[in-house]
Amino acid sequence: VEEKWGYEGDVMKADALLVKMLGIKGSEWITSRADKLDALGLSGNAPGRESVTFFDPSGRELGGVIIGGSRKSSSENGALSYANSGYRYVKNRAEDDIFLATVSGRIDADPLWWIEKSLLEIPSKDVEKVELRHPLKKDSFSLIGKGDGTFEPEGLKKAKGKGFRNSVINDIAGAMKNLTIRDIMKRESEEAKGLNFDHSYVARLKDGREYAISTASRDGKSWLSIDVSYDGPSSDEMTVKEKERLAPWIFEVASAGSLSYRASDIIEQ
Repeated sequence: VEEKWGYEGDVMKADALLVKMLGIKGSEWITSRADKLDALGLSGNAPGRESVTFFDPSGRELGGVIIGGSRKSSSENGALSYANSGYRYVKNRAEDDIFLATVSGRIDADPLWWIEKSLLEIPSKDVEKVELRHPLKKDSFSLIGKGDGTFEPEGLKKAKGKGFRNSVINDIAGAMKNLTIRDIMKRESEEAKGLNFDHSYVARLKDGREYAISTASRDGKSWLSIDVSYDGPSSDEMTVKEKERLAPWIFEVASAGSLSYRASDIIEQ
């Protein structure tokens, strides 16, 4: 997505847009007069106008569609009303003819809509060990996988008659499953300056990969930076690709709560 520093786009959404544009069929010819573009919401400055253009890899325009206003109802001559029914004025970018066609929904012009929102999809069954590191040593702790999909704290003492909160332990172990993005910024950007990444979530996977996720908060938003390494007998192509994908960026997520628990959070009170 060019407006987001070239971050990876959501291919499925792009495919769906192409299918939607190819599926527009004119149900009624309206006019081919250029002086009607304004009145039909198809001119460049018309409010609500939408334009989609497709290009080949060399930048050559392949075609496009301009979508204008909705047809207004008319009670004077008994004409069929299309108001609020999805019927809008449309034209092929390369042609003069204007048609009435069914167009469902609006096209989201926010660049964030078009980026690939999936950040990590690593289930807890693939995790061998998790470390949560905080500025204060008493807040830091580790979870060790027992090999059966469950985890237990390492080096933490339970209060007499108390146990560990398994729901929190499971939340921590599964923190990298379905982790999605709200926004992104470049690590070296001006916007990223001043972020204090003072908490870390370090997960070692059974295949030798290690994800070090540092978290920061500002203005009520949670931000992450992710570094990937590999401790195995040979180089790992997947690690190289993950490092290239994640290293240049800082990611905003809805919440970093599962990544920043403290030791006291997992002990029953």
